[in-house]
Amino acid sequence: RKASKYKGLILSFEPHPEIFNELKKAAANDDKWHVFPYPLSDKQGWVTLNLTGSTQLSSLSSPTDNAAQHLPEHSRIVRTVEVEARTLENVFEEMKDRFLFRSPFLKMDTQGYDHKIATSFPDGIRQFVGLQSELSIVGLYEDSVDYKRALADYEGLGFALSALVPNNNGHFPHMLETDCIMVRQGI
Repeated sequence: RKASKYKGLILSFEPHPEIFNELKKAAANDDKWHVFPYPLSDKQGWVTLNLTGSTQLSSLSSPTDNAAQHLPEHSRIVRTVEVEARTLENVFEEMKDRFLFRSPFLKMDTQGYDHKIATSFPDGIRQFVGLQSELSIVGLYEDSVDYKRALADYEGLGFALSALVPNNNGHFPHMLETDCIMVRQGI
């Protein structure tokens, strides 16, 4: 928040118990930052969250052999927890009514689940002015789609590519993933 100088509303959804507590502390003195202890998913209900050696790689998906090859210590599942997932469709109207936002931007970093979340709410996703999604170049998570399909599907939902942002530090020369920023067409 400080680095970007963004002063608006932030709604964070964080199912990892330890990270949730850290976020809650970070947001405690910020009346425009609200943290919720559950993941967004394509289905509502109880799911298994895989907690990995690196908290950044914890996911509702299981790591693939590619993850074990490229990120052996970080992608190893150290334990699992059961968490109650909610869908973007389920929380959108509730949050819109509660926080009265008008031009939401969806930033996802769900380790293989971004595509499922965005495409499970095709009519509602068009109410967002933009989205940020992690694109899979090397499939690190089971059930994730590759970057070509994700980009095509996001374009089909009415978004245009605005930027590709590398998040490949420490993995050169291999590109594992990259973030994309997309804006709603017509903006």
